[in-house]
Amino acid sequence: MKRLIGILLLIGSAEARWVSLGSAIPAEPTLEVISATDNQTVVVLRIQGFEVVDTLIGSTSYQRLYLPGNYFSMDIQGLPSLPVVSFGLAIPAGASLSHSISILEAETLSGYRVFPSQLPADTLSYPLSLLKNHIYPPFIETRPQ
Repeated sequence: MKRLIGILLLIGSAEARWVSLGSAIPAEPTLEVISATDNQTVVVLRIQGFEVVDTLIGSTSYQRLYLPGNYFSMDIQGLPSLPVVSFGLAIPAGASLSHSISILEAETLSGYRVFPSQLPADTLSYPLSLLKNHIYPPFIETRPQ
């Protein structure tokens, strides 16, 4: 139990820093309806930035990325734990659905080693080891784009 408390204190004491993608202060992602008709709805998702917490595992520094607000991370064990934004759109009964996604702006950032998703805490065994997906090692070493 002492090990678990030490880990929680280490993570709890890590300081988050804001990485701006448009807002100088931490701001939640925004979803804006640009247009809505009987046949089409156009929405724009803006991510203003993200918070980074450095995590040292052995001698390797990883970064945990968070979005302000109540967002979760992609949780595929061993792959980068990236924040996920989801939203719902109502589709009338009997309507057909088609969709397209366009990236209006993109920014490439370097210098991040994104922390890989781990097993749930109740399945961990000691000593702890970092779970990495060895099928997709480029995901661990590349940076979010």
